[in-house]
Amino acid sequence: MQRNRAVSVADIACHAGLEPRTLLRRFVRATGMKPTEYQQRLRISRAREMLEFSRQSVDVIATSVGYHDVRGFRRVFHAIVGLTPSEYRRRFSAPPQAAVTPHALTTSI
Repeated sequence: MQRNRAVSVADIACHAGLEPRTLLRRFVRATGMKPTEYQQRLRISRAREMLEFSRQSVDVIATSVGYHDVRGFRRVFHAIVGLTPSEYRRRFSAPPQAAVTPHALTTSI
């Protein structure tokens, strides 16, 4: 299955050799979520990583995790995380690494 192509429950069921209703029932029993909810959480998890460790814009991150509507991404992100993407970045992003120069190495030895 490709990441950039929408995958339906019917596609997954066919791949698993199950009827779509059976797959959906088993999926919900195993995860406690519908496939669309699970997919949203996976996308938001990846977006959280990108917000923490990259300087890419929220728009670029939204697109790269599969959201074509940035407003929709922000809404889902806030519903799952409880913060906007910008608030999340401010709170959890890794501090920029201080540049190490050769001079700094020789003076600290």
